[in-house]
Amino acid sequence: MQKIACSSCQKLSLVAGAQYLDAVRDRRDRFLSNGDQSGRKHFSLWSPKVGTLWDIAPGTQAFANISRSAEVPSYDANVITAVNLKPQRATTFEIGTRGHSGVVGWDISLYNSIIRDELQCLTTGPFNACSIINAGRTIHRGIEAGLTGDIPVSASGDKLMLNAAYTYSDFTFDDDPNYGSNQLPGIPKHYLRAELLYKHSSGVYAGPNVEWAPGHYFADNANTLTVDPYALLNLKAGFDAGKHWSVYVEGRNLTDKRYIATVAVAGSASADSELFNPGTGRAAFGGVRVTW
Repeated sequence: MQKIACSSCQKLSLVAGAQYLDAVRDRRDRFLSNGDQSGRKHFSLWSPKVGTLWDIAPGTQAFANISRSAEVPSYDANVITAVNLKPQRATTFEIGTRGHSGVVGWDISLYNSIIRDELQCLTTGPFNACSIINAGRTIHRGIEAGLTGDIPVSASGDKLMLNAAYTYSDFTFDDDPNYGSNQLPGIPKHYLRAELLYKHSSGVYAGPNVEWAPGHYFADNANTLTVDPYALLNLKAGFDAGKHWSVYVEGRNLTDKRYIATVAVAGSASADSELFNPGTGRAAFGGVRVTW
């Protein structure tokens, strides 16, 4: 990737680049009792990108990008035997800003991706591996935002440390012959993770963090089965003096909330469909980090 300075405005830069993807899926079937599943597919794809980067002020930037991307099917039987399976291609438009001012830092981007032949892995039964299909034309639009704070609370060096990350995901079909403009399944529309820690000057810290997925989202393309929202409360404590080691312990899901962590999406589902993977109940984790 190359960064080209703008001669007429020293604070504006042009960013351009390209990525080339060459992939082969080669399958050799040595068990022929149910037919020969051997085959080979070759993918050769270019993905260019162009954008601008504007240094508005010291520590503050704005950016805008237009980029192409490509994703080929994973290694699966129907990658080779389904002759119409295509690579996923996307054109993404993105604008945003990042930087810091005083004790606050941020990173915010808005994006809109127009995707052709999106690769979906659809589950057809509780004991069946999902099958990869091309979902046709879809649109992914959303917001990704991060906020940090490092707030002094005493002259001795004690401080409050804030970290928050929020995503808004509005993913839909685009005039699909079967699903119209339905929401794409398996992804919460809103997701927030936030943490507030009190850190003593000695290196000892403690504080709560939350994970929150408000609102229902769908488990199938037909938008007939929904997944319930959830909120988790966690608590972390540890010691980090900025030296060669640190230690922490964290209690997660302290309220022992029963919730759905992930979904195996389907084309059309009902209340009896076995698609849901439960999240972990109340649990404790700990760890030690050593650097040298």
